[in-house]
Amino acid sequence: MMENQLTTSYKQRLQTHIDRYLQLVTDHPSVRFHEFYSLVGYANLENLKQILEVPAEGKILERFYPDAIVTRADLVPVKSTKEEAYILTDWSLSNIKPSYYDAVLALAPLHHANASQKKNYIEGAYTCLKSGGVIAFGEVEEASSLSIFLDEFVDQYSYTSHHGEYPEPNFSQVMEDVHFKNVTSDRLSCNWVFDSEAQLCQYITQLFGLRPMDEKLLLTALSDLLGFEMVDEKIHLNWQLLFFRGVK
Repeated sequence: MMENQLTTSYKQRLQTHIDRYLQLVTDHPSVRFHEFYSLVGYANLENLKQILEVPAEGKILERFYPDAIVTRADLVPVKSTKEEAYILTDWSLSNIKPSYYDAVLALAPLHHANASQKKNYIEGAYTCLKSGGVIAFGEVEEASSLSIFLDEFVDQYSYTSHHGEYPEPNFSQVMEDVHFKNVTSDRLSCNWVFDSEAQLCQYITQLFGLRPMDEKLLLTALSDLLGFEMVDEKIHLNWQLLFFRGVK
């Protein structure tokens, strides 16, 4: 993260477009399939009954765990539907059932949290899990190409600012201090996949709440900052996260 810049809060970043964000992820499950696949693979769990996903990321986990009940919570209000209800919670997950979940799973849950909020989240997850339950999440890594894309390009062209406070591998110590056991951390490639340049531009613009711009500008930035390539007539946008796992 660049010096002398305050972390953009989760509320500031997402409260204006959280519903559109979740709908977009749900409507285009193939785009981030590899990201969810990596999360599920890193969690390395079977026969789950109760899963907590917080913050919410769209209705995708059910595709991997068809027999599980996925409870979704978020830090800003999300419009519930007949098919889906969301719990409004805080960084401590203080209103979530204790000792109830087999797993707490999340993608990019922490980079809009300060150090105290990050610890509160890990403590809250520990409280929510059954004995033997697992927390697993992937995050943008400090000083990675993805963090630069977010804090420079997305920050410049989005309707809200974007300054993250990204974890490093030594964040494992925070998890161990909260008494998680067998804590691991690994970098995994989990490319986003698109059918066309038009879909790529539309998805990135909507997901990150970017202002309208010329497609060439966006494609150039994505190519320069992240890189992408054609594989089997699909566009693979480079996406790498730092994954963490711990057992209660």
